[in-house]
Amino acid sequence: MSAYYIDLGQLDGELTAVDGFAVAPVKGRNFPIAVTQRVDIRLAIPNTPASHLVLAVLEDDRKQTGIVLVVGNAPVARVPDLAKTPSSALTLDLESRLRALRPLTPRKADRVHTINLTGDMAKYIWSLNKRRLDPDCAAFADRQRRAGRADPREPDGNAAPDALARSRIPGRRDQRQALLGGSARHRGGAPGSASGGGLRCQQPRVVGLPLPSALPS
Repeated sequence: MSAYYIDLGQLDGELTAVDGFAVAPVKGRNFPIAVTQRVDIRLAIPNTPASHLVLAVLEDDRKQTGIVLVVGNAPVARVPDLAKTPSSALTLDLESRLRALRPLTPRKADRVHTINLTGDMAKYIWSLNKRRLDPDCAAFADRQRRAGRADPREPDGNAAPDALARSRIPGRRDQRQALLGGSARHRGGAPGSASGGGLRCQQPRVVGLPLPSALPS
């Protein structure tokens, strides 16, 4: 993950939105962009034939990439891999100048909740307000059963201490299997039997067939 500067070169730009929210226009030729951030910049491009580089320069480095905007039949040069000088570290200067174009109407909050991220950084154990996820949670129990543990609260020797807080969330595959009546690994009977159907939580062991010693030629 990296932060960048959007360098417009000789083009004039106007920042109009940040992360999808309209802001009062901010004019400039160089705009910082943080990790996962999105900015909308309107460019003023002259009508005369020319090639314009729009670069993304790595924060506190010379590495860069970019695109070339061409007007007319102007020649296009290769974008150099390195800038002439390193860029500076990002600051909060731009954020401090941003103003919402359509700000929310101030009003008193209906509810106020205080949520603290607690835990131990050294041990990589996390919780909210000093409470971790309940180990009896259905999603956590299902994950433990898939790993072959009869007792869903049996510790996972290969998992991080906060593994229960990152339990598996059923995805599209699980939804399809539930609609189709479940696969062999989710049924109570043997593969191909008519018993079972749907997803079962109480799976005492890992169900599956061993791989053949050699694939048929």
